Amino acid sequence: MTFKLSGLAAAAFVIVASLVSPASAATVDAANAVSFEFDFSSMGDTSFYRFGYNCGGCDGEGRFESGATMQLDFGTTLGASDIGSRTFTNPFNFAINNVSSGLTPEIAVSGSVDTLYMTFRFVDDVFDVTAASIYGQETGHMAGSFAGTVAPSPVPLPAGFLLMASAIGGLAFVRRKQVSGKLS
Repeated sequence: MTFKLSGLAAAAFVIVASLVSPASAATVDAANAVSFEFDFSSMGDTSFYRFGYNCGGCDGEGRFESGATMQLDFGTTLGASDIGSRTFTNPFNFAINNVSSGLTPEIAVSGSVDTLYMTFRFVDDVFDVTAASIYGQETGHMAGSFAGTVAPSPVPLPAGFLLMASAIGGLAFVRRKQVSGKLS
């Protein structure tokens, strides 16, 4: 009896999970991803090794909490990560308003890139970013301009359909075994 219920419960969980949760590991909504743009039109091949962000006027709410993680995506279009991606976790035992941290390995930009976008994706904490910057040997200190918020990528329908179909097939299999009396 317990096996029958656990099999049905597991199949029902898979169906509910496929309907409720998105297919990506760290999904953020548009309010949780902001992007800044940097003018790279005169740069050519270059690299940078530090990033910075600031939350001007953040007091209490809006600060980056201790242990929280952000993902930094660097790309040639808004929200893209075709140039690189890194994560940063607040290592301090307190919330912070700003940070300047190294990028290991450094982010290399090659070829003709007119605009570089740096997108902050807040994995497990929402906070305000009012300014962003990068630092490099060739770039020096570069301040970015706010480029906007980034909408999440949609969950691909074929993957969601496959997950739903396999869950329904599992339920049908369990039910068939149950009716034929082979499941005890």
